Amino acid sequence: MAGKSIDFLLATHFDEPGRNNLYLKEEIIKALRLAADGKSDTPAFKEILDVLSESLPRLDQNSPVARLIGELQGVAQRSGRR
Repeated sequence: MAGKSIDFLLATHFDEPGRNNLYLKEEIIKALRLAADGKSDTPAFKEILDVLSESLPRLDQNSPVARLIGELQGVAQRSGRR
């Protein structure tokens, strides 16, 4: 855990992503790039989406981050990965 950001630790180890988690936003950007490149059926996309999906229940469902995660889940379903 040494060298990891506080936002990473909050989201992945303490199950408390908070309202403005930079780590989750960075992961969303990675997933959006993969989806835009037609790579939503890759293991890399699935791995990122798994991390994001684990945080989703602890986010305000009306937040932009939660809505984007939901959209990415929809992309995964359409590509047959979930």
